[in-house]
Amino acid sequence: MAGTVSIEAMGGPTLGVCVGRVDEDDGARSVGLDDCADGENGDCKKPMGATTEGLIYVNPEGPMAQPIPDKSALQVRDTFSRMGMNDRETVALIGGGHAFGKTHGPCTTEGAQGISPGQTELEGLDPDMDAWKGKCGTGSGADTWTSGFEGPWTVNPIQWDNSYFTTLVGHNWTNSTGPGGKQQWHSSEKPQGLGAFGGSEEIMMLTSDVALLNDPMYLDIVNEFAGDSAALDEAFAAAWHKLTTSAFGNDDNARCTGAAPYVASPAEEAAVLSTSAASGLLPSCMMGFLLAVSVLALN
Repeated sequence: MAGTVSIEAMGGPTLGVCVGRVDEDDGARSVGLDDCADGENGDCKKPMGATTEGLIYVNPEGPMAQPIPDKSALQVRDTFSRMGMNDRETVALIGGGHAFGKTHGPCTTEGAQGISPGQTELEGLDPDMDAWKGKCGTGSGADTWTSGFEGPWTVNPIQWDNSYFTTLVGHNWTNSTGPGGKQQWHSSEKPQGLGAFGGSEEIMMLTSDVALLNDPMYLDIVNEFAGDSAALDEAFAAAWHKLTTSAFGNDDNARCTGAAPYVASPAEEAAVLSTSAASGLLPSCMMGFLLAVSVLALN
């Protein structure tokens, strides 16, 4: 819900929020999904969702941290297919996600991201105050270090638009080492985007971004979205909704499987209110459900 509301606040397209999730009884079905038992780490295979332990799909630097876009494209297709996404949904999610925010990696200082909460406790420090205290400059704000990559993808990374795609196809990208020591890509024309805290900063791309230019099927979709923002809006809204609602709950209690956006029927609303009146309480999940219904009705 937070992600969807954030997208809406920045002008992005969504199809509402699905609430009332029913989770698994335990985590048994997730065992092994974060373990690269089959394949070398960096080229992990199913059932693991990502190619690399600790990452969400592929290594942004490229396979095994090698900046090779055409090979990166193969990994992008493989890992997004593990999430049930086709090529169009994949490009929409990557470009739509990179329409917002920036990467953070302003220096190559060893351990620049600071230490974990667990490590702070081992060292007798306060995990609430001292965990992840970065070592680049002030360690926070414009000096924040998270991914090790540095720079925005777009001119205005706090506003939804299709400029990720127009920028991607509008420049020639050359591999270089960023200030955080990671492999990233820049243009000789040095396009500028908003900095993290005022000013401007050079726009960059990741190997997994440039990969979209090195695959014929991905490139066709990139060009479409660069020339047709309405097509991007429609594709991203549907793909984001699918990403955040597919497989909600277990097989016996699946939710949000119908067409989006889901709006409760008068009978369903009456049943919720009747139950609440009898108990004198409105369960938090039902409150969220009614809030979502109200928001959808207003929109």
